[in-house]
Amino acid sequence: MIINIGEDYTIVFLYNNEMVELHKAKKWSYWMQNLQNFAPNTIHSFMKSMERFWVWSLHYPTDINETLPFYLARYREYLKSGFDITKIVDINMQSVPISIYKTRPMEKSTINKELAGIKSYFFFIEDIEMMQDNRFINTAYEKKKSEYSFLSSVNMKKANTNYELTAKKREFLKPYKTKAQSTNSIKRLPPKYFDALLDLSKPREKLIYLLCGACSARIGQSLNLTIYDLNYEKNEVWLLDPKGDDKDIYGNSRRKWLKQQYNIDIKHTKPHNSPDLQFKYPIPYEFEPLHWINPKYSTMFFTTLAEYVNSDTYMPEASRIPRHPFLFVTKTGNRLRARETNHRFKQALKKLKKIYSIKKDIEYLSLHSLRHMFGFNCATLYGHTGNDALLMWTKNAMGHSSLESTMVYFNMNYTLKKKLLEDAINQSNQNIRNSYATK
Repeated sequence: MIINIGEDYTIVFLYNNEMVELHKAKKWSYWMQNLQNFAPNTIHSFMKSMERFWVWSLHYPTDINETLPFYLARYREYLKSGFDITKIVDINMQSVPISIYKTRPMEKSTINKELAGIKSYFFFIEDIEMMQDNRFINTAYEKKKSEYSFLSSVNMKKANTNYELTAKKREFLKPYKTKAQSTNSIKRLPPKYFDALLDLSKPREKLIYLLCGACSARIGQSLNLTIYDLNYEKNEVWLLDPKGDDKDIYGNSRRKWLKQQYNIDIKHTKPHNSPDLQFKYPIPYEFEPLHWINPKYSTMFFTTLAEYVNSDTYMPEASRIPRHPFLFVTKTGNRLRARETNHRFKQALKKLKKIYSIKKDIEYLSLHSLRHMFGFNCATLYGHTGNDALLMWTKNAMGHSSLESTMVYFNMNYTLKKKLLEDAINQSNQNIRNSYATK
């Protein structure tokens, strides 16, 4: 179980009828947040992965001379098939097995993410030099008071030969090799329905869908748009991380501006510090206004913006209690949250499916499917034009630090690959003919 303690988290589990705490879990949470600069959702995901491994390790001890890489390899096999930890209890004079922890079978790509979370924990342990020289992983229960609560802790130890874990050293367990994901397997809204979705949406939701589908913004990024990030003269929209020091179009550092003008400490003031309102990464990757997949959507955005701020659903900044500058609000002036936005998106998809008799189960898509649609549209443009500049344009527009992340969308379907190859061959043959003609 992951428990929130102030700004940090810890991991606890009922073991031998006593609540125990994973060794240094709270400090690991602090380390990820403040030294690694991980997003809250990443921290929670990593801690959940470590929780699974820790609980499993409490019930599956190491074999004699089994080192950590082989121990983790064994755990990885359990993740593939799923595992169910049971406890025998006496009920009406009969011994009955009760499930106390259960996991479903995982795909290889998911298991690789699980191992990344576990590795983060051991990175942390090594960083604070708390690892003790031991040949085994000690999952024994140690009864000692925790520094921060009444909970006890379990101390997991390691052999120093197993923990050459920094990026410059070899991996202790290689991730599974998986096939590259094709664009057909990415959960995205079919592009042909995007305009129809916009037509049936109300102004507030329409603006969000435009940011996500026509600019590739994540939902958390869209919800951090303020009324001062809009350049009406140039039809530009800027998205700034509220925790960052980037300056807005008026020259104000975002984090300091929020504190000075609105008394919002973005790391501590609720609801602004909620996980669903986290910005996560810069977008675009370079310090520029948002990139539009088509200029018509930029015009549509600012037209719709006028409708939204003049509607009954919009509350001006001066009327909000407490005051805040964020554009997307509820009728009472509170910040719009991701859960409500995703709910309205699914409701719109149900309506869209009914109107156009769509056979696909699009109503199960999340708002993130619009960002995937943006990447797919860019890849389709590339497939039709072969313009390599689109690769870097897409990378920057989507806020990717690595081109590898962008190339997921450019793993085109067979038809586009074939056409691109044919165009290249025809162009090559034409160049050859032209060279002979000039001789």
